[in-house]
Amino acid sequence: MKSCLAAILILLMTPLARGQFRHEPATPFSLYLIQDESVSRGQLSGGYAEAPQDTVSRQKPTLALFKSMLVPGWGQIGNHQYVKAGAAIALESVLIGAIVHWAGKTGDAKNAFDNSADTLMRGALYKTYLDYKDKRNYYSWLLGTTIFISMFDAYVEAHLAGFPKENEEGLSFKIEPADGKSLQARLSYRF
Repeated sequence: MKSCLAAILILLMTPLARGQFRHEPATPFSLYLIQDESVSRGQLSGGYAEAPQDTVSRQKPTLALFKSMLVPGWGQIGNHQYVKAGAAIALESVLIGAIVHWAGKTGDAKNAFDNSADTLMRGALYKTYLDYKDKRNYYSWLLGTTIFISMFDAYVEAHLAGFPKENEEGLSFKIEPADGKSLQARLSYRF
Protein backbone atom coordinates (compact mmCIF):
# COMPACT_ATOMS: atom_id res chain seq x y z
CA MET A 1 0.00 0.00 0.00
CA LYS A 2 2.82 2.40 0.89
CA SER A 3 4.67 1.68 -2.34
CA CYS A 4 1.48 2.30 -4.33
CA LEU A 5 0.99 5.65 -2.59
CA ALA A 6 4.63 6.55 -3.20
CA ALA A 7 4.28 5.67 -6.90
CA ILE A 8 1.18 7.86 -7.22
CA LEU A 9 2.96 10.78 -5.55
CA ILE A 10 5.94 10.38 -7.87
CA LEU A 11 3.66 10.34 -10.92
CA LEU A 12 1.89 13.48 -9.71
CA MET A 13 5.13 15.30 -8.97
CA THR A 14 6.83 14.41 -12.28
CA PRO A 15 5.00 17.07 -14.35
CA LEU A 16 5.94 19.65 -11.71
CA ALA A 17 9.60 18.63 -11.86
CA ARG A 18 9.62 18.85 -15.65
CA GLY A 19 8.06 22.31 -15.46
CA GLN A 20 4.82 21.56 -17.30
CA PHE A 21 2.73 23.58 -14.88
CA ARG A 22 4.34 26.97 -15.37
CA HIS A 23 2.60 30.26 -14.91
CA GLU A 24 2.53 32.08 -18.23
CA PRO A 25 3.36 35.79 -18.29
CA ALA A 26 0.43 38.16 -18.14
CA THR A 27 -1.05 39.19 -21.47
CA PRO A 28 -2.22 42.74 -22.09
CA PHE A 29 -5.85 41.60 -22.10
CA SER A 30 -7.57 38.62 -20.53
CA LEU A 31 -11.07 37.39 -21.15
CA TYR A 32 -13.52 37.30 -18.28
CA LEU A 33 -16.80 35.40 -18.44
CA ILE A 34 -19.85 37.60 -17.84
CA GLN A 35 -23.36 36.17 -17.30
CA ASP A 36 -25.53 37.50 -20.17
CA GLU A 37 -25.01 38.95 -23.63
CA SER A 38 -25.35 42.69 -23.00
CA VAL A 39 -21.64 43.36 -23.68
CA SER A 40 -22.43 44.43 -27.24
CA ARG A 41 -24.59 47.23 -25.81
CA GLY A 42 -21.69 48.49 -23.68
CA GLN A 43 -22.77 46.85 -20.43
CA LEU A 44 -20.51 44.36 -18.68
CA SER A 45 -23.17 41.92 -17.56
CA GLY A 46 -22.85 39.02 -20.00
CA GLY A 47 -20.54 37.18 -22.42
CA TYR A 48 -16.80 37.69 -22.55
CA ALA A 49 -15.16 41.06 -21.99
CA GLU A 50 -11.59 42.19 -22.36
CA ALA A 51 -10.07 43.63 -19.21
CA PRO A 52 -6.60 45.18 -19.03
CA GLN A 53 -4.02 43.51 -16.85
CA ASP A 54 -0.68 44.62 -15.52
CA THR A 55 2.08 43.86 -18.06
CA VAL A 56 5.04 44.79 -15.86
CA SER A 57 7.99 42.50 -16.46
CA ARG A 58 8.93 40.76 -13.26
CA GLN A 59 11.20 38.00 -12.15
CA LYS A 60 10.11 34.73 -10.60
CA PRO A 61 10.04 34.88 -6.78
CA THR A 62 12.25 31.83 -6.27
CA LEU A 63 14.80 33.20 -8.71
CA ALA A 64 14.81 36.51 -6.81
CA LEU A 65 15.39 34.63 -3.54
CA PHE A 66 18.39 32.70 -4.86
CA LYS A 67 19.86 35.71 -6.65
CA SER A 68 19.72 37.70 -3.41
CA MET A 69 21.33 34.81 -1.54
CA LEU A 70 24.25 34.53 -3.99
CA VAL A 71 25.06 38.20 -4.61
CA PRO A 72 24.12 41.04 -2.24
CA GLY A 73 21.26 43.10 -3.68
CA TRP A 74 20.91 41.14 -6.92
CA GLY A 75 17.36 40.02 -6.14
CA GLN A 76 16.34 43.58 -5.27
CA ILE A 77 17.87 44.88 -8.51
CA GLY A 78 15.78 42.34 -10.42
CA ASN A 79 12.70 43.69 -8.63
CA HIS A 80 13.66 47.30 -9.51
CA GLN A 81 14.12 48.12 -5.79
CA TYR A 82 17.36 50.06 -6.18
CA VAL A 83 17.40 51.76 -2.76
CA LYS A 84 16.94 48.41 -1.02
CA ALA A 85 19.61 46.89 -3.28
CA GLY A 86 22.07 49.63 -2.34
CA ALA A 87 21.30 49.17 1.35
CA ALA A 88 21.76 45.38 1.09
CA ILE A 89 25.04 45.74 -0.81
CA ALA A 90 26.41 48.31 1.65
CA LEU A 91 25.36 46.44 4.79
CA GLU A 92 26.53 43.03 3.60
CA SER A 93 29.85 44.50 2.42
CA VAL A 94 30.48 46.15 5.78
CA LEU A 95 29.64 42.93 7.62
CA ILE A 96 31.89 40.84 5.35
CA GLY A 97 34.69 43.34 5.96
CA ALA A 98 34.15 43.10 9.72
CA ILE A 99 34.21 39.29 9.58
CA VAL A 100 37.47 39.29 7.60
CA HIS A 101 39.02 41.81 10.02
CA TRP A 102 38.07 39.88 13.16
CA ALA A 103 38.96 36.52 11.59
CA GLY A 104 42.48 37.83 10.93
CA LYS A 105 42.78 39.11 14.50
CA THR A 106 41.43 35.77 15.81
CA GLY A 107 44.03 33.84 13.83
CA ASP A 108 46.83 36.11 15.06
CA ALA A 109 45.67 35.77 18.68
CA LYS A 110 45.47 31.97 18.32
CA ASN A 111 49.03 31.85 16.91
CA ALA A 112 50.29 34.10 19.74
CA PHE A 113 48.60 31.83 22.30
CA ASP A 114 50.04 28.67 20.72
CA ASN A 115 53.58 30.11 20.55
CA SER A 116 53.65 31.53 24.09
CA ALA A 117 55.57 29.62 26.75
CA ASP A 118 54.71 31.88 29.70
CA THR A 119 51.75 30.43 31.66
CA LEU A 120 50.58 33.81 32.98
CA MET A 121 50.74 35.35 29.52
CA ARG A 122 48.89 32.38 27.96
CA GLY A 123 45.82 33.14 30.11
CA ALA A 124 45.66 36.74 28.84
CA LEU A 125 46.32 35.65 25.25
CA TYR A 126 43.57 33.03 25.46
CA LYS A 127 41.10 35.64 26.74
CA THR A 128 42.06 37.93 23.84
CA TYR A 129 41.60 35.03 21.43
CA LEU A 130 38.11 34.30 22.82
CA ASP A 131 37.13 38.00 22.61
CA TYR A 132 38.18 38.21 18.96
CA LYS A 133 36.45 34.92 18.18
CA ASP A 134 33.22 36.19 19.78
CA LYS A 135 33.34 39.37 17.69
CA ARG A 136 33.94 37.36 14.50
CA ASN A 137 31.00 35.08 15.33
CA TYR A 138 28.79 38.08 16.18
CA TYR A 139 29.39 39.67 12.78
CA SER A 140 28.90 36.28 11.09
CA TRP A 141 25.46 35.97 12.68
CA LEU A 142 24.59 39.52 11.67
CA LEU A 143 25.62 38.76 8.08
CA GLY A 144 23.55 35.57 8.02
CA THR A 145 20.52 37.43 9.37
CA THR A 146 20.98 40.22 6.83
CA ILE A 147 21.22 37.75 3.95
CA PHE A 148 18.11 35.94 5.21
CA ILE A 149 16.12 39.18 5.39
CA SER A 150 17.39 40.27 1.98
CA MET A 151 16.45 36.94 0.42
CA PHE A 152 12.90 36.96 1.65
CA ASP A 153 12.47 40.66 0.92
CA ALA A 154 13.36 39.93 -2.72
CA TYR A 155 11.03 36.92 -2.68
CA VAL A 156 8.05 38.88 -1.34
CA GLU A 157 8.68 41.88 -3.60
CA ALA A 158 8.75 39.58 -6.64
CA HIS A 159 5.39 38.17 -5.60
CA LEU A 160 3.92 41.64 -5.11
CA ALA A 161 5.29 43.07 -8.36
CA GLY A 162 2.07 42.38 -10.28
CA PHE A 163 -0.25 44.05 -7.79
CA PRO A 164 -1.55 47.49 -8.66
CA LYS A 165 0.13 50.32 -6.82
CA GLU A 166 -2.03 52.70 -4.83
CA ASN A 167 0.17 55.70 -5.36
CA GLU A 168 3.17 55.84 -7.69
CA GLU A 169 4.41 59.15 -6.28
CA GLY A 170 7.36 59.30 -3.95
CA LEU A 171 6.18 62.24 -1.85
CA SER A 172 2.48 62.93 -1.49
CA PHE A 173 0.32 65.36 0.42
CA LYS A 174 -3.40 64.74 0.82
CA ILE A 175 -6.15 66.69 2.48
CA GLU A 176 -9.23 64.58 3.06
CA PRO A 177 -12.27 64.56 5.35
CA ALA A 178 -11.67 62.89 8.71
CA ASP A 179 -15.30 62.92 9.82
CA GLY A 180 -18.33 64.99 8.95
CA LYS A 181 -16.95 68.23 10.45
CA SER A 182 -13.18 68.31 10.04
CA LEU A 183 -10.37 67.73 7.56
CA GLN A 184 -7.13 65.85 8.00
CA ALA A 185 -3.84 66.41 6.22
CA ARG A 186 -1.46 63.56 5.47
CA LEU A 187 2.13 63.88 4.26
CA SER A 188 3.73 60.60 3.20
CA TYR A 189 6.77 59.37 1.33
CA ARG A 190 6.64 56.03 -0.48
CA PHE A 191 9.88 54.26 -1.34
